[in-house]
Amino acid sequence: MDGIQMEPIGKYKADRNGSAKAAAWRNMVDQDLDDVAFLADTDKAREARELGDAPVAVCSQRRAICLAALVLAAMLSTALLIVYATPQPDCPCAAEAELLPGQPPTGSEENATAANKERIASNGMVFPWRGARLPTFLIPKHYSLWLHPNLTTGELRGEVSIDFKVDRDTLFVVLNVRDMNVTERVLFRAGGTFGPKVVKTLDYPPADQTYIEFKEKLRRKYNYTLSLRFITKLDRSDKQRGFFLAGTHRHRCAISRFWLTHARSAFPCLDEPHLRATFKLTVVRDRFHVSLTNMPIVATEEAGFYLGHRLLQDEFAVSPPMSPHMMALAVCRLQRRAAPPLPSHNASEPTEAPDELALPPPEVSLYSDQQVILDEAGPLLEWVQKTIQLFAYELNTSYPLPKFDIVVVEGGTQYSEGWGLITLAPSMLSDTKVIARLLAQQWFGGLVSPRWWSAQWLLEALTSVLGERAPALGGAPAEREQDALLLDHVLPALRLDSSNSVRAVASPRLERADIESAVDELSLHKGAAIVSMAIEAAGQEAGRAALARLLRDHRSASADARDLWRALQHDGTDEAPAHAWDGWCERPGYPLLCARISGSDVVLKQERFVMSADPPDPEPPMLNHLLTLELRAELDELFFEPENFTEVIEEDVNATTTTPPPTTTTKKTTIKTTKAPPAPKWVIPVTFSVGPLVTRDEFVNETILLNATSEHPPSKVTWYDIVQANDTKASRWSENVTYLVWMNDTESRGMPD
Repeated sequence: MDGIQMEPIGKYKADRNGSAKAAAWRNMVDQDLDDVAFLADTDKAREARELGDAPVAVCSQRRAICLAALVLAAMLSTALLIVYATPQPDCPCAAEAELLPGQPPTGSEENATAANKERIASNGMVFPWRGARLPTFLIPKHYSLWLHPNLTTGELRGEVSIDFKVDRDTLFVVLNVRDMNVTERVLFRAGGTFGPKVVKTLDYPPADQTYIEFKEKLRRKYNYTLSLRFITKLDRSDKQRGFFLAGTHRHRCAISRFWLTHARSAFPCLDEPHLRATFKLTVVRDRFHVSLTNMPIVATEEAGFYLGHRLLQDEFAVSPPMSPHMMALAVCRLQRRAAPPLPSHNASEPTEAPDELALPPPEVSLYSDQQVILDEAGPLLEWVQKTIQLFAYELNTSYPLPKFDIVVVEGGTQYSEGWGLITLAPSMLSDTKVIARLLAQQWFGGLVSPRWWSAQWLLEALTSVLGERAPALGGAPAEREQDALLLDHVLPALRLDSSNSVRAVASPRLERADIESAVDELSLHKGAAIVSMAIEAAGQEAGRAALARLLRDHRSASADARDLWRALQHDGTDEAPAHAWDGWCERPGYPLLCARISGSDVVLKQERFVMSADPPDPEPPMLNHLLTLELRAELDELFFEPENFTEVIEEDVNATTTTPPPTTTTKKTTIKTTKAPPAPKWVIPVTFSVGPLVTRDEFVNETILLNATSEHPPSKVTWYDIVQANDTKASRWSENVTYLVWMNDTESRGMPD
């Protein structure tokens, strides 16, 4: 490789020998000589070294390449240290703990399902937050929400200010946003001063999450306010979720149904059930419209003109702490009919304990754009008032809000849930069961929220059980509560829960589809059956006291099934195991109890019941043996349903062969019904009586609650005796007495004295 060709320097002329190049070399300084000497070992380099006054080190081409590689490696190492050694924003990028079956995710466990997935934001960048749930260190305190729904253009403009604090220092926050254009984001400190500047925002639509990163860390225990301006559309799709348009072309309305995860489609929020906060709403509307929400209006003022329409601005009172999905909105041209006040609750009726937060009865109103509905609403309004009074007495807890509004809108959803405001279709005005369940949600849902969506089945069950106690409409004879529970919930639950493909009602729910299925028919009916069975085992009075305790201990907070079991155990008269009801809600299916007599004992056996078809008749033996046994087994496996049949291998005693027998025994296949998988040990309350049969008139209806594990501790199982007519042996079980025992094993055998 030749060195760099050095051109003669123009100011030097040729000497006597005629060499201008030699003159140039002689006039070069030492630094120039060193630079040329650094070149490869060429003729020019050697000439430069000869002209130098001092010896110059020779650097070969290989040495130069090695030195350059070392410099590049040092630069790369420095860059890696800068990237990975600096503090990173807190996010669950590491591997997370696995979810425990049957338990709601807590701490970092809720992010286990997405921990190993790479999330890509809408702009192509990596979305830093990998959790299916929002960060646990973000605690909302208050929402100030300003909304302007335009019923003509179908556009919704708004601004929300979220007051929150953080439990640890962080550089970012994560909110729930769906199908929305957020135009401005500003952070304020307590007192109104500007906070750290927003430096990055990322959206991840599959999880309805938006990531906001700040220039400086948010400090622990400090209060901040995040203000966001947004624009979205009032949806008019068939889903009818979120804040959407309803009604007719002549009377267009905007109503909401945020149940369960659709509040995020109306405004940015922390849309999880346990993240409760107070709300203060301001709604801009046309002067001919009426705006309604959870709380009553406190002020109305002029808001200017828009497209020739005069606008008004309604300001509502601050609500108690509630979950975002319990908020309700309605903007429409409506007329109102108020219910006359009923006399207060009779103070002479006994209660377990006085309600410490006794409130006056709410103001009940019905809104509609049809005069005929308003004229016929008198009996319904009176029934609603009586039902609210009855529920307040049953739960020993006053209705928590100052009003309850019913909005009747045609062309919308059949009904929509809300705290203090519900929406009904005209066809639902006669369905008192649905209205009673929506009334019960004012306590179980509004006053107490689920700890996570996996506990939503419990509140659905409590509202169903409480709704069955509502009085009949119009003086009609009321249906017995036991009959109503059996027909409306127990029988449908037995039908839906008898398949191998069902899931437990308390299974973890992280994805959107799983959360929406928390209020499906199985969760509703089976949950009501489980809760009614638990209350019946504890006793009606103890059940009422337990529900009142649950509301009192978790008021304006969240709860799950274990809180109800603890309340039942505290107020119940029996000593049921603390885990008695966990198996019913954390395992799919239900047990089938079989009883048989073994001598003087009764043996009870439990196994999971699965509805399946009977197996077909066995095939006749094939005479020509055209198909081998192995091929027949493959055909049987192919054409028979694996859910109902399995192969059982037995030894073929008639097999013959002329070759030496193999090491394994020749097998043949037979078809038998499939046994259920290892049966979970449901803890079952079993009620029974012993003794000779007597007539109903002579029977003494006495119930003794017996804890077999405390009075007569067996080795493994719960046991009891049978008294036969010819048995002269004394028994520990009295005649004509109904006993309640807890069966906590797969099989229980009686043990006589």
